[in-house]
Amino acid sequence: MTRPRDFRLALGAALFVVSLAGCRALEPLRPKAEDVTVDRRQRKAEMLEQFQEQRDFADLRMAREQCQRGDLPGCDATLARILGRTPDQIEAKLLLAELRLEQGRGGEVLADLKSLAENRPDDAHVQYLTATVLDACGDTQAAIPYYAQAARLAPANELYAQSHLAAGQPVVRLASAGNETSGRAAGSPERPSPCFGGTRRVESR
Repeated sequence: MTRPRDFRLALGAALFVVSLAGCRALEPLRPKAEDVTVDRRQRKAEMLEQFQEQRDFADLRMAREQCQRGDLPGCDATLARILGRTPDQIEAKLLLAELRLEQGRGGEVLADLKSLAENRPDDAHVQYLTATVLDACGDTQAAIPYYAQAARLAPANELYAQSHLAAGQPVVRLASAGNETSGRAAGSPERPSPCFGGTRRVESR
């Protein structure tokens, strides 16, 4: 016959084992301290990335407005700020290329534009801008394939089509009052100023 004291000890031991097993069963449901820390870091990184994107977008819009009102130094400084934070910001790179083209300094961005055109073969504007910079730098033959690609990608864009056609036309030499000048055949399209009514626009969000 079991004594009362022994019974109580046995019952207490059994309850302890059951409670211990229950705690172990719940352990997988409790987040570990290191998991919580990692999750917080991820959320913080995502919030920082989102803030960065919003700031770049706001600065990009400012740069476009500065360019359109003729504040080219201000536009230059704003783009430098964007690219200093986000070197691979595509829209900022393209606006910088347009700005350099406007300033007659297209050669400074030519290598970067060629790389963009290679990595973005389906972007008609990148192809056209690369062609335009090459053309402005005097390498019309090298520009022709880029003009062709832009016209193929955006067949409804008359500027791209006309630029491609004009680039393939022979040079016409004009003589007037004893002075000889050279240029493309008559009817060559005038490239719109990228800062003052160009074809590129900042994408809205």
